Amino acid sequence: SSPGYGNFDIAVQGPSHTGDLYWDISGTWYGPYQFAGPNTVFGTPGMVEDSNGNLQIGTQGPGNTLYVYWNATGTFYGPLGIGGPNSTFSAPAMSQSGNYVYATVQGRNHDLEDYSVNDGGSNPSNATPWSSAFDISNDNTAFDSPWAGYEGAIFQGPNNSLYQASSFFAIQLTQIRGAGTTYSTPSALG
Repeated sequence: SSPGYGNFDIAVQGPSHTGDLYWDISGTWYGPYQFAGPNTVFGTPGMVEDSNGNLQIGTQGPGNTLYVYWNATGTFYGPLGIGGPNSTFSAPAMSQSGNYVYATVQGRNHDLEDYSVNDGGSNPSNATPWSSAFDISNDNTAFDSPWAGYEGAIFQGPNNSLYQASSFFAIQLTQIRGAGTTYSTPSALG
């Protein structure tokens, strides 16, 4: 029984800013498994399963960096620093579509920054490295951790409004609700 291999998995910030994983197999809980060492995880990890069934875990690292950890055949790797110092000011929202995995964070200018990687799917030679940050919202539009999924990113906007960034490759914003409606990271199901 190993973590991150077709089980129900939970990632948390553990003691001393570690990254810890717990997993359930047939009603029995296991863990913690430390996927990230001391002083590497600052806040809530984001987690998604890529198209190959492997976990990809994003964390806000030291100095407001963005770290990614991943597992393949039961072994964890990382950290891979995909966002440099002062790039990440929220918990990362991790999402997956086709062969792509996305890490979306609030950037230094209260905007949403998106990073992506092609995991290669059934053909590992199609895999690519993580991209550089790509703006998916304007400056001064994002004020908390986003939620990300197939529909794009949903996030708390200016003056406690609710917004959607409907593309991971361009700025396409929709205001869902106006000022005074949203006071937290949204949760969505779609």
